Amino acid sequence: MSKKSIGIDITQDKLYAVQVALDKDSYCVEKCLDVPLRRQSDRLEDILNSLTSEHGFDKKAKTACALSESHILFRNIDQQIVEQRFDQETPEWVDEFPFESDEIELEGYNFHHQSEQANVYLMAAAEKEVLLQKARAFKQSQLKPQLMDSPISALISLSRFQCPELMKEAAILLYLDQQWLNMIILKNDEVELVRRFPFAQQSYSEEFVELLVRELEISWRMTFNQGVSEKVPIIFSGQARNQTLVSALEEQFLCEPVLLNLTDNILDINDQELSEEYTIAQGIAMCAFESEEGTGCNFAKISCETSQQQSQYQKRTLITTVVLVVAIALVAVAGVMIKFQMMESQYQTLKDQSRVLFSETLPQEKNIVDELSQSQAYLAALEKEWANVSPLLPRSQGPLSIYSVISQTQPKRFGVSLTKCWISKNIVLVSAQAASEKNASSWIKELRRMPVFERVQIVNPKTETKSDLYDFTLEMICSESFL
Repeated sequence: MSKKSIGIDITQDKLYAVQVALDKDSYCVEKCLDVPLRRQSDRLEDILNSLTSEHGFDKKAKTACALSESHILFRNIDQQIVEQRFDQETPEWVDEFPFESDEIELEGYNFHHQSEQANVYLMAAAEKEVLLQKARAFKQSQLKPQLMDSPISALISLSRFQCPELMKEAAILLYLDQQWLNMIILKNDEVELVRRFPFAQQSYSEEFVELLVRELEISWRMTFNQGVSEKVPIIFSGQARNQTLVSALEEQFLCEPVLLNLTDNILDINDQELSEEYTIAQGIAMCAFESEEGTGCNFAKISCETSQQQSQYQKRTLITTVVLVVAIALVAVAGVMIKFQMMESQYQTLKDQSRVLFSETLPQEKNIVDELSQSQAYLAALEKEWANVSPLLPRSQGPLSIYSVISQTQPKRFGVSLTKCWISKNIVLVSAQAASEKNASSWIKELRRMPVFERVQIVNPKTETKSDLYDFTLEMICSESFL
């Protein structure tokens, strides 16, 4: 029974997917698909879901995803420095990458001996945010990637299949796509060094070729401590098979160039070769079969762990928010209960005061049940008696009625105290003291609003020098309607 894997290559403007079947030592492309990712509505999660739901990709097949070349970097780092990542909070190797230490995840790609004194790790670094984005997208689809590797691994896997004899010796692999020229130095089927150069597709200028020759010589000398020999094969793949570039390097290094189409000899179910656009997707699908042997690097587990950590952080944040909301609600309820108790205490105080006042006003009432209801009943009885007696009394208002009207204005509320009051028919003279002239004026305005008095006039106002109180006398004329 053949094994199956799905390779996914996500570029800036397209998603390439290839399903490959492995039967013994032969590969067959069963399905391929490219989907644009240019519009905002082109959601990666929906496209990944459509691979199995609409396009017939096998959801039980192993899944491998190639990280974008712009989001993964390679560095050769001394073994001792790499081992410090476990001993130091901020190890020295972070200075090798143009990211903050908390923004990257690091994976060992290859280990090799640079000399008798030093061992070197080829390390791959990927941005955490990119890994999180991929993890979120795959989490919402039916495809769960077992491998998340560099496009370099896809190129090596295809090269190993196309020309295994060249991979067993020192060689240089050049692969050019629309944006980057990848230079890979190989030895004994292992990757020794990876370099990438930005490429402007419009021209193979002399400056670019000179730069490539110089960097190739430097990289080879850094790796093997010697110049590039004539026997070293240079493998040109992808768009690097351009005749200008091939001729320039052949002339410079006197090498035997190898022009390699990485998609050769791998046919689909209709015995047709795939377009070179599917190179990375096809190669990463083949890496899924090789991942059991530990080749390349794998960020799939790290991205999953990082996603889980973020989910746990979000859960903790949610729990903290819920706890704070509950705490605020409890404080609010406690405040309402305290306020209720205070109001209940004030009510009891007022009730006690009203009971005392009722006892002083009506000492003959010994059985007090509800002083308010009893007061209302007593007033109702008085009103009934007054209704029977009042027709027998003269119609004119007496001094007590006038004084009662003055009392209704509550002079104490204005800071005024009455010292004398003289009432004769319709003329009323009141002597009083106030805390200030303003207090006296406020009380006088209140009196003038009373319909009982036709005129209210202040007489002999003065301020006491010792007490600083405002003494004054009011002359008020009662209206005839009241009398």
